[in-house]
Amino acid sequence: MACPLMATETRPRRDRAPYLQIFEALVAPATTLTLIAGVLVAGRITTSQPRAAALAAGWFALVLPASAVIARRRRETAPALAIGSSLAALVAVTLLGLPTLLDREVSEFVAIGSTAHDADVRGSNVELLTGRFAGLAHPGFGSAAVVESPDGRRVLTMTDFATRNGPDLRVYLTTRDPAAGDMGDVIDLGGLKGNRGDQQYALRADIDPMRYRYVVVWCRAFGIGFTSAALSTADS
Repeated sequence: MACPLMATETRPRRDRAPYLQIFEALVAPATTLTLIAGVLVAGRITTSQPRAAALAAGWFALVLPASAVIARRRRETAPALAIGSSLAALVAVTLLGLPTLLDREVSEFVAIGSTAHDADVRGSNVELLTGRFAGLAHPGFGSAAVVESPDGRRVLTMTDFATRNGPDLRVYLTTRDPAAGDMGDVIDLGGLKGNRGDQQYALRADIDPMRYRYVVVWCRAFGIGFTSAALSTADS
């Protein structure tokens, strides 16, 4: 005689709490933004290339293990965390790497000055300092000069300038040679107008050009110097 099949009791499946669903939906974009933010912030809080690299590496060393712990405790979040990390790498390569493939050329009219010891200097622009660009992380070419007009206004000019393009490039004046790893005091003159061509930047009246003797093209996104020029007087 055959025994009747025993009916197995099934428990109704519990839907995940709404806050857990929201958490899992936000894991991927949050991981992406968190990793990229660490790179961008590191280049903004220090002008030292080794410190910027160390801060970015330290940030990754904190975020990635934390993500692994979350994925282990809540296995359903593991795919989202993997997607978030992959998206961070993709966004970093696209947004930070794409500018390196494209040149941005400018052609501004820049001030030209006579040297300070020129006898005809009265009533004309005076070239206080000048220097040539040399490579740091990337090759640099062209001239930099601090030119003062008869009314006392000063500008930094960059002529025949060329370097590699990159994300978030800035023009700095510094008191120390960036090649030594420490730029000293830094003045930010603004974003680099173009990685090629003639361009000019206004200097505030309180900037002492005899103290800030170095021009640096600094990549704030990665915390590295692209190229720099050491400024000196025509007599030196």
